[in-house]
Amino acid sequence: GTEDVKPPSQDSAANKIVDAFERKETQQKNFETGVVKFTLSLKQGLQFFIENGFTKLDAAEIAKFFHEHKDRLDKTQIGEVLGREPDSSFIKVKKGEEAIDP
Repeated sequence: GTEDVKPPSQDSAANKIVDAFERKETQQKNFETGVVKFTLSLKQGLQFFIENGFTKLDAAEIAKFFHEHKDRLDKTQIGEVLGREPDSSFIKVKKGEEAIDP
């Protein structure tokens, strides 16, 4: 006899779409939270963006992130970060862990 080959169930396709939508929605909420944190405290905001995977603890990555989101992020805070000396103690590596100085 011939075995029926079943196409992937509609449920799994729908679930993948719903999962992707929920991930995107969560990411958008996290971004909004990060924007607020960044406006209140550039260090806490930047730390939040790094911890949530929006950018990396790397000057070039952070600059790219600022450029991509310059319309959403507080320009005064961006200026604060970009106006610092490149060797500033603002961003350090502590105990093998990446961290931003409080």
